[in-house]
Amino acid sequence: MSRSRSVSGDVAQGRREARAHQKHKIPTKQYTSKDWRRMQDIITQLYCEDKVTVAELIRRLHGMGFEVNERMLHTRIRKWKIGRNHKSSEMRMAAHLLAEFLDQQQQQSNASGSGPSVTTGKRTMPSFDIRGERVSYNELMRYFRRKKIADPVCWVKEQKDGLDLSEDVVIVVNADPVSVGQARSSEDASDSEHEEFELFIEQVEQTASGHVADNSHITCPMPNEHCLDEGYSTWVGGLPHTNITSSSFSVPTLFRPQSYYAIEQLNQNMMLYMSSYLSSPASKSDQEPVVHAHTVHAIFASKMQDGISLLGNVSPHAAELRRRHPDTSAVEAFSSFRNGFLLVENILKDPSPMSLTLMLSIICDLAVRAAKPSMMSSHVGVILVKLLEYIREMAAAPKVCGPGHPLTGFFDILAREYSSPTVLSSSGSQPVIELILNSLNLALAQLDRSYTSSSPTTLARAQDWKQLYVRERLCDALYYCGSSYQAARLRMRRRLFHDQEARYGRTARNVLWTLTNVADDCLADGDVDQAIGYFQDALDRAETLVDDYGRAKSSFAAREGLGRCWMRKAEKAEAEALWQEEQSRGRVRAENLFGPGHTSLDRNPQTSPNSTCCSCHCHSSSGSHPASSESSTDNTGTSTPTSSGSSTSSSPLQSSQGTRSQGPTGNHHLHQHNSRNRHPDSPAHKRVQYLRKAYGYFVDAEDEARTYFEASSRRITRVSARRQEVADLLGIVATPESSTCSGSGSGSEDEGRGMSADGGRGGDKHQSGGGMLF
Repeated sequence: MSRSRSVSGDVAQGRREARAHQKHKIPTKQYTSKDWRRMQDIITQLYCEDKVTVAELIRRLHGMGFEVNERMLHTRIRKWKIGRNHKSSEMRMAAHLLAEFLDQQQQQSNASGSGPSVTTGKRTMPSFDIRGERVSYNELMRYFRRKKIADPVCWVKEQKDGLDLSEDVVIVVNADPVSVGQARSSEDASDSEHEEFELFIEQVEQTASGHVADNSHITCPMPNEHCLDEGYSTWVGGLPHTNITSSSFSVPTLFRPQSYYAIEQLNQNMMLYMSSYLSSPASKSDQEPVVHAHTVHAIFASKMQDGISLLGNVSPHAAELRRRHPDTSAVEAFSSFRNGFLLVENILKDPSPMSLTLMLSIICDLAVRAAKPSMMSSHVGVILVKLLEYIREMAAAPKVCGPGHPLTGFFDILAREYSSPTVLSSSGSQPVIELILNSLNLALAQLDRSYTSSSPTTLARAQDWKQLYVRERLCDALYYCGSSYQAARLRMRRRLFHDQEARYGRTARNVLWTLTNVADDCLADGDVDQAIGYFQDALDRAETLVDDYGRAKSSFAAREGLGRCWMRKAEKAEAEALWQEEQSRGRVRAENLFGPGHTSLDRNPQTSPNSTCCSCHCHSSSGSHPASSESSTDNTGTSTPTSSGSSTSSSPLQSSQGTRSQGPTGNHHLHQHNSRNRHPDSPAHKRVQYLRKAYGYFVDAEDEARTYFEASSRRITRVSARRQEVADLLGIVATPESSTCSGSGSGSEDEGRGMSADGGRGGDKHQSGGGMLF
């Protein structure tokens, strides 16, 4: 027995010495009252609301660069009067004093003889001073609710003889009064919170006692490595990974009963991180890079996007040959992913809101692509899972961020929410995407708030380079999230362009890039003409740049965008031409069935006196009325539609006299159809001209990309595929080396003759391949 006591005494003594040594090792810095006031909200949130231990609080403060020891922290907590732990005897004493106060109030009201001076619903309730800390009536009631005591006044009257009461409690009357109605309303509003808290405690207790049901049958809805073939599994396994276990910093899934836990914790971690950064010397010393593309986080984003692009180029027919002959694009894709992973550590060692927001926009891109029903979606999903896990584990490394760093908890929640979401989506997108968008908006709000005191005007804050960068990344994330955020993205991007142009000038590279994005948003919104105007403006500005690479990058984006715009106009013209041809075929069928001069709606075989089957010269009398304002007539008498797509040729035209068809009806309408297609204002002719313009822009963009970018650049791959698509539609065989088309869109007639002897015959050659071509 004496030996065991000696051992336990030695252990206790060792713990005390270790604790004293730990306190001694902590570097002590002197902080002013201003420094403490800056951290007061964070300390209050963590210590009082989140209930973290003092040791954990010190670790988190050290992660923010605020190095304090336990003695300094306790001194400040007592000074601020934010102590959170109250003894049971103190709370019972508060309930006892409350009961005495209510009895005195009742006696005074009875003695007055005029009824109660204040009704129960209007009675103001006292608060309590416990060891220098003010405890409100609501807090007292919440404490007893957690103890399953609904009425502490009645309970203390029944139990007071056997209770141990504290003398450190003083009742405070007429200070911060709270009416009973307000107090009850506040209690009712928090009932669900207490019930969820009790459920949480029960789950924790069940977990500790081993009574939690086995959840091993629940499968993760997101893809994993087992869904990949052997080749891809090998490559994914070759991605960088850490040997850090996540149990030291992550919270088990069973300990998350509330669906809103992820949102609250994610917001808290983002606020802690942003507050730490904005109050650190690094925030003042960070200068805007001369070229953002040369930063580590920009290179990381480029590597990840290269991998995504290469993975999309993997041929589905090569699946059976992957084991013996791996697809070159797949090998290059995973090599690019690996290079991107290796940059994560450098980013996290010196994190900034700019690098964090760029990483989050890339995660949005991966999440959206992983949700698409395509062959590569499962592979992209695995890449995203690996990336989130890798960032989380790398952030937890002691030499990087550490287990208590806000970014560690932030990416831990993202990784868990992607694999096992607990948050319900409100917009139809994935929950992890909504969490990221919410975090980006919160970071932007923190930046704006921090500049309120330093910048005199709202315009000056809006033009700060850090805020502009974060706004640009938020717009990128909204772009990846699809059409559900299109309207908000369009407005936000236009404001961003205005602020960037005011700060950097008309020809800055980021201004030109945002201008092309504004044009792209207009194209996605269906405003093709407005998009062409923006892209052309970007191209004109880019041509004035002195830097060859910057000019090539900006002009490439503008030319590619112009090519896509003219392809969109060609699609609209094709739809209009198809509609007109269908109308013409309907008239032919009607005339074959009922005779010339009749439609399927006119079952009378007699010729209508004021109608003709078409508007050609052979069916129009010399006394016919002039064409309507919605059509134009050339010297042959052929009525052609305007660009609006509505013309009199789409329905039987009205004429002063009706005549029957001369010759076979089918041959006549074929002649009419061909003459109408060759007219410059016909939709079929416009479609060919639009495709020729698109082809010219794509060729010039590809030539410029091959001159200034690497041969494996995703830009070359993308624009080459689009150029070939247009070439197939035009019925030509052209390569970037042999093409001589002008990328500006001028001289389209000569280009067309060089591509095909006749636009109609060139289209007919590919008509069997799908789609109506002329």
